[in-house]
Amino acid sequence: MILTSAYFIILLLLVFWLYIIYVGWQHTDKQQGSEQLYAAIALWPMGLVDSIIRVLSIEAWFPVAGVFHFIPVAVAGALLHHLHNKTQPKYRRAGWITALLVIASIGAQVPLLLHPVNAENWISTDLAGAPIQLWWIYLPYLVTLCCLLILSGQMLDIGRRYHKYLPWQSVDIHRYKISVIMLLAGCLLAVSLTGLLILVVIGAGGVAIEGWTLGIDLFCNMLLLFLLWSTVVAVHVLPSPIEYNRVFSASMKATERDTETLNRADKVMISGKCYKSIGLTITEFARKAGVEPTDLLIALKRIKKHDFRGYIFHYRMEYARNVVMNTDTSIANVAKRLGFNSEKFLSGAFLHYLEKRK
Repeated sequence: MILTSAYFIILLLLVFWLYIIYVGWQHTDKQQGSEQLYAAIALWPMGLVDSIIRVLSIEAWFPVAGVFHFIPVAVAGALLHHLHNKTQPKYRRAGWITALLVIASIGAQVPLLLHPVNAENWISTDLAGAPIQLWWIYLPYLVTLCCLLILSGQMLDIGRRYHKYLPWQSVDIHRYKISVIMLLAGCLLAVSLTGLLILVVIGAGGVAIEGWTLGIDLFCNMLLLFLLWSTVVAVHVLPSPIEYNRVFSASMKATERDTETLNRADKVMISGKCYKSIGLTITEFARKAGVEPTDLLIALKRIKKHDFRGYIFHYRMEYARNVVMNTDTSIANVAKRLGFNSEKFLSGAFLHYLEKRK
């Protein structure tokens, strides 16, 4: 029963993988500089080799059993690099950690590949107990799950930091969130942790769980495939142009340069009515104003005590106040023009803004 279900799951996953390739091809122009993502998509099917051997008992494939055990870690590492480069290309992170994890997962499968026991004996049997005698089988699972746990945690950290600093880049932050990617990364972390607990129970406790190796392989690869899909379709991710180190180390004392930067920004904002542009980003606005995005953000923080979202929001509220008080235009109509989610949201924000002006 388990093998039959696994067979259909593998078929569905492979069909979905082909669909992801098609979608990725359609979005090629929107995914420039996504070599790591495409590498991850190309590598992913290899992670199913052991599962296919278990389900179909293909004797001709037994010599390659265990060879591709590191693939999920390589796919997760490539995804991590892609997400970092797409969200915060100017934020430094230690890329060598990912490389070290991939190397560790490759090294952990070497004893399994070199062991004299025939692959047919270990790949078609659900192990239980004897962790010392069978360490060479447990080790690849242990290292792979630990690596996936670390990498999924890093994905969550990148997503958290990206969402935290989205107001530095745009007022309409809901258009650029990667909530689905974060949810799936959280699921991968949970599955990796659950897999480690199962491994401890089976190895140390000697509890027999039917199909645990197949289950761990399929769940990890399934979540990685969903992560690939959600990343491919996430074409509205904002690569941050902000130099974070400069912002964090900048003092709060305004300079003449800050005043000049802000004056140029104000002129372009008013003359071009940029506050009415839905989805406006600091990159687009800074280009129009002829200023550098990081300089603009620092000037806003020093003089206006706002980030970019607060800066645009102020102009939108002024526009809404003028329109509502001087014309017969309804709040609902103004909310639609300015890209607010609802009339209720704009009404609440508008009242809050007027109270702050008193």
